[in-house]
Amino acid sequence: MTKLGATGEFPDGKIHQHDEGAINLAIYTQDDNVIVNFGKPVVWVGFPPDTARQMAALLLERANEIDPQGPN
Repeated sequence: MTKLGATGEFPDGKIHQHDEGAINLAIYTQDDNVIVNFGKPVVWVGFPPDTARQMAALLLERANEIDPQGPN
């Protein structure tokens, strides 16, 4: 398993003056909730469009593991 938290790398360059670099995170289900674990306190995140789409798809995938029918 990859260690969660900051990697110290800037794969897309520094996108903001307060950018602390890439972060390894985990998205999983627990007790009927979708959990996003950043491995450290996080104030903000920024993703390139493709990464944002991948994260959105993974969030939906995990939510569907809990409730495949979606909201009523």
